[in-house]
Amino acid sequence: MSPRPIEGRLGVATTLTPAGLGPFIGSNDKVLVDFVDQTVPNWAELSGEMDAAARAIRDLGCKVPFVKVDARQDWALAEKYVPQLKFPQLLWFVHGEPTKYHYTMRKMKDIVDFVLALDRDPIETVQSDEDVHRYDRAIYAQMPKLSPHFKTLEVVAAQHMDTVAVLHREATGENVTFISEREGEQNISYDGEFTASKLEQWVRNRLTKSEPIPRSPDMYGGSLIAVGHTLDDMVMQPSIPRAERKDVFLMVYASWCGFSRKAMPIWEEFAIRAVKVPHLSVIKMDGALNGSPLRDQGFRWESYPKMLFLRAGDTTPVVFEGERSVKHLAAFANEHGSKAFDLESEVDQSRLDRALRMEDEAEL
Repeated sequence: MSPRPIEGRLGVATTLTPAGLGPFIGSNDKVLVDFVDQTVPNWAELSGEMDAAARAIRDLGCKVPFVKVDARQDWALAEKYVPQLKFPQLLWFVHGEPTKYHYTMRKMKDIVDFVLALDRDPIETVQSDEDVHRYDRAIYAQMPKLSPHFKTLEVVAAQHMDTVAVLHREATGENVTFISEREGEQNISYDGEFTASKLEQWVRNRLTKSEPIPRSPDMYGGSLIAVGHTLDDMVMQPSIPRAERKDVFLMVYASWCGFSRKAMPIWEEFAIRAVKVPHLSVIKMDGALNGSPLRDQGFRWESYPKMLFLRAGDTTPVVFEGERSVKHLAAFANEHGSKAFDLESEVDQSRLDRALRMEDEAEL
């Protein structure tokens, strides 16, 4: 299905088949997509609010296309963009790429406010290096605006319109640097592959509070250790083909928390017993000293300990809220995991003692 200009539809959101979505979002700089389930009882009312918002946006001079896609026509496509399958769901696209801005809002005014807040240039042009220092934090890109990488930068900037300033200065070469005036943070240049996913991951990690990356993630001999700057790689495993990713069981703790101290020996025993389960990765992270670059995917916490399980290939975790015992942790991992397994019947006591001893030493 070829893209159709929405202006000719008097401001009513265009309905696309799932097959037509890719060409449409690829041919428009910005698109608001409404993933819907037309079987819900109040579908007509919800659709009317969306159409009213589209008309109001046109009256205000905004040209961003509004489109609807029926999720039931292609569940695989719907799950790609709306992993929790909660419909209706609004999702903002830039240059054919989805952003983190997605909401279930359904009132006309809320939708209009949402679009107007995002329909702006995500990149600010500066004339000199001195202009950058007006910000305590910024992503500073020096490259030709005609560079193909500038469009990639726009996609990433559109993901962070409410978190960090993205600045651009016309220059030869292609350099992107995280600039910070904050104590304890260093300026660092990006040296990775210039794709939207890789650059966006790098930006998120730079904005995340983190302990230093450990020399080895398994240095304590029990569960693997994540910090803010490694959590994305260890949990989401973006560099590993989807079919080869592991299930992940993560405990977020705080060293000062009594409940965390009580749970830690159980967690370490579970990790040591599960060390020979090839498809399962058992991880821990101090949530008081590290932030989460994956808050939008459900990796967030307000109390400790928080135990989160992510099935291989999924993007949203399941929260463990059962009895904190090795038996119940294993049962939960079996219930929600990609494969069944049995734990080692005997625990390596010396390894467990070493893991707990080194955990205590690390807190001193």
